[in-house]
Amino acid sequence: MQLKPYTKETLFNTRLKIYWDNNNSPAIELPLGYFFAAGAKDYSATVDKVLAKSLTTLLFGFNPETGILYAYWPMPFWKSARIVLENQSATDIDNLTCKVWVKPSAVLAYDKSKTGYFRVKRTTDADPDTLGFRSVAFEESGRGHVAGVVFYSDRYDMDGDEFTYIDDSRTPQIHGSGTEDDHNQGWAGRAYQKPLWGGLVNGYDGAYRIYLNDCYIFNKKILISYEYSLMKPQFVNGGSTDVITFYYKSEGESNLLLTDELDVGNHFSEKQHAYVVEGLTWKGILKDEYDGYERNLQYGACTDDGKAFNKRTTFNVLIAPQNEGVKLRRRLNRNGNGVQTTNVYVDGQLGSKTMACSYSFLEYRKRHC
Repeated sequence: MQLKPYTKETLFNTRLKIYWDNNNSPAIELPLGYFFAAGAKDYSATVDKVLAKSLTTLLFGFNPETGILYAYWPMPFWKSARIVLENQSATDIDNLTCKVWVKPSAVLAYDKSKTGYFRVKRTTDADPDTLGFRSVAFEESGRGHVAGVVFYSDRYDMDGDEFTYIDDSRTPQIHGSGTEDDHNQGWAGRAYQKPLWGGLVNGYDGAYRIYLNDCYIFNKKILISYEYSLMKPQFVNGGSTDVITFYYKSEGESNLLLTDELDVGNHFSEKQHAYVVEGLTWKGILKDEYDGYERNLQYGACTDDGKAFNKRTTFNVLIAPQNEGVKLRRRLNRNGNGVQTTNVYVDGQLGSKTMACSYSFLEYRKRHC
């Protein structure tokens, strides 16, 4: 796409809407620039830098000198695609040239049952006092995967760790060591531009990462957040974030169904699942917390009964015969850093032989989906 004039007004006050397969609701609706990774429209300290700089990545980019913006994401559809541009700015767009490349199904056929629609979502966290300890960068329900992210910020401490929770897990599947680290940089980062990662301004402002071979897959829900660090106390409220997320999502709802659950410490549940523990060293009730944030160390407090052991446990759970795979989820206390290995048998046959966990031998409720 070539946009003239290429200004703050036309880039951010032109609204882009994209509809797939005659759907009445747009799968994508956001300021035009954001679709191509140009953001920070409300941050005075950054927006002029965005307007003056060019960005070149494998899948998206923009150039203020030529007014060209591009996006090469695969965007599958099966019936129709409708792209709408609404100029809501006070400036007339003198010239707008669009080029769209389409491959027919005879050339490239996507299996609809295994493919999601392309989506882009903007998430702003301009009022951190509502949470006080983290900014929410992206949240979505259903089934899909996150394919890329562009992170803009204002008065934000770069040392805020990434916390990504997948499918309602209370422990983050991804716990980073600093915002810029998530974008493949360190020590604040610089304005590097690589095909799959880099920063327009630095590692936490205009930073981007394309998850080409390590996408975030979710089957029920995903929440990506960044903590407000205490490294810079002058940022009393933690700062503000403006995040662009590129992702794919299927039409259907979650494909996860809870089929069974063993509650260790509950006599009836243990008996129902033929639970046996050898080498019992402790049983009782314990209160502890899941991974905490610098400004909320007690985040995710949990009280549960359980057992500790130094040998082994065995139990049985039921699964739906029509499944396409099973997610085994376990809650345990990690204090002590012991190591456990697990043998999983399916219909009497050894499936997954071992699974090492750097946790203690304190066992809690096990959830099986």
